Amino acid sequence: MNKKSRTTAWFLSLSLLASFMLVTSASYSVPAAYAADPTASPTFRDIDGLPLKSITAPGSAIGPGPLGETWLYLVSSGTPSSLSVVDARTGERVHDFELPGGSGSWAVDVAPNGDVYIGSYGQGRLFRWVPGSSGVEDLGVAVAGETFIWSITHDAAGNIYGGTGQNGAHVFRFDPVSGTFTDFGALSTGDPLIGRGIAAAADERVYLLTAAVPRLVELDLATGVYADLDLPASADPTVGGYDLDVRGDLLFARFSGDGSPSSLHIRDLTTGEWIDEIPDTHGLQLSPIADDERTVYFVKEQTLWSYDLVARTARPTGFSGIADVRGFDFADLHDAAWPGQTLIGLNYLGGYFVYSLETGRSEFRQADAVPAPAPIRSMTEGPDGNL
Repeated sequence: MNKKSRTTAWFLSLSLLASFMLVTSASYSVPAAYAADPTASPTFRDIDGLPLKSITAPGSAIGPGPLGETWLYLVSSGTPSSLSVVDARTGERVHDFELPGGSGSWAVDVAPNGDVYIGSYGQGRLFRWVPGSSGVEDLGVAVAGETFIWSITHDAAGNIYGGTGQNGAHVFRFDPVSGTFTDFGALSTGDPLIGRGIAAAADERVYLLTAAVPRLVELDLATGVYADLDLPASADPTVGGYDLDVRGDLLFARFSGDGSPSSLHIRDLTTGEWIDEIPDTHGLQLSPIADDERTVYFVKEQTLWSYDLVARTARPTGFSGIADVRGFDFADLHDAAWPGQTLIGLNYLGGYFVYSLETGRSEFRQADAVPAPAPIRSMTEGPDGNL
């Protein structure tokens, strides 16, 4: 660049700076109090009571109340988060409890004895509520240094297993008898890894599906040793795991970068082979096994489908309008209009459906869960001068 060009560029830069200063001074004014006394210190006032509350419950579950009721358990994200206990028959809230130290939950599980466990994020704490009790127990941080419990499940004895993030992806166990945690160690000591989905099998083995790097890991509880298993041949190695379930001797795994519908892969745990792939399925769970001891339910293309664990075939039920399911279970609603087993599925906004296996009747309902304070991500001044 010659001298003339440099001079021109320098002049243009000064002109642009002057224009910016004029625009800035025209757009913003110094508050009168500070103009009168430039040495005055700013004062701050806490404006509470903002009408920003919502039900965002990525973690939820279904279980029995102390008198045989069917209760829905929803954890609304917020600071602090809240556990709502809702009667599935009416949608009415029965109890609600704040969860200090928890900002929300992706992981709610009901143990065989009916106790409700909540894996939280914010501090990575595990909570327990015993139906009928007056409060929620804070069981403590599951794994030191891990601030997010992504998934929890239980075994037949009632032990709770969880997968953590955002650092090394640990598997932990909580023993309800001794009240102690066992940390089986990190799967990664380098890049961050998330224990996104967890499932327990009947043979003393626990399976973990990870993100952002997809890995399927088998934990032998007898030895405490992790072993990596092969991923489905058609799975994208750059897309992390999202959901994981074990039903009978089959493992169901889904991979998705953002939770959107994707293929559900099925693995035979007896042979170690991937045997099937069902495209366009929603998360986050499969139902438990129905009373016939061979059928589970899932959502594909916004329609409820059944899967036969024996024949290993899938078919639609015809009930549509469903997306992701956050809690899935069967119940007896003790209502003549809903005879026999009724399937219940929850979404993350507090909505739920009921579907009669006997009659095929279906209905969408809304749970009266506690809306939690929503976090403020951005704000600006409007044309009327209001914030």
